[in-house]
Amino acid sequence: MADFESLLKRWQTAGVLDAEAASRIRAYELEQTGPGPQSSKRIGWQGLVALILGAILLACGWCCL
Repeated sequence: MADFESLLKRWQTAGVLDAEAASRIRAYELEQTGPGPQSSKRIGWQGLVALILGAILLACGWCCL
């Protein structure tokens, strides 16, 4: 069960969302993320910053030798 599923159920129980709105949100979220877990190919901005800084440190190390 996706993490948003519990929220949808809670909001439906509270009367904030009706079944139609919840199904539209569910369809949209599944379209965005896909049916499985989040792709491991995406490293995010933190991973990109770490790779860039690592490359800079590696380049500085090679220059100083």
